[in-house]
Amino acid sequence: MDRFTRRTLPRSPRPRRSSWIPAALVLAACSTGLDADDVPTTARVRVDGAAPDELTLVVSTNFFEQINLETLERSAVLQEADTLALSLPYDAYWPLNDLASVYVELLYVPTSTASVTLRVNLDNGEAFEQAATLSDNARLIYYWIWSGQIG
Repeated sequence: MDRFTRRTLPRSPRPRRSSWIPAALVLAACSTGLDADDVPTTARVRVDGAAPDELTLVVSTNFFEQINLETLERSAVLQEADTLALSLPYDAYWPLNDLASVYVELLYVPTSTASVTLRVNLDNGEAFEQAATLSDNARLIYYWIWSGQIG
């Protein structure tokens, strides 16, 4: 397995009307570092675009990944998280814990449509960017797990 892993997970909300557009799914893995000096310590989370109503941002550094052995579907299980109601644009730095992993979820509950871009940049060079049109309980989820040596 590569030392760096990043994933976005689909959370399939129940569409209530045919015009519902789900957030895009991106699944990727890359290897960019060679030693413990590449362990990230900070994540910059940015959200911009247009949303007529508030969005909800969930950020966690205390989570683990589980795998459904029947479907092989991966999901993140949050043990603790910060939840923010936000208006656009949003730009903040989040310190990572000793496990150097981060979970970011952008949720839009209203039935109106929001066009947003979620960007997460770690201070070790790892980067994620995803544009999406969200409405009616749609979610855009990204998480990154450090799988190399620490310390």
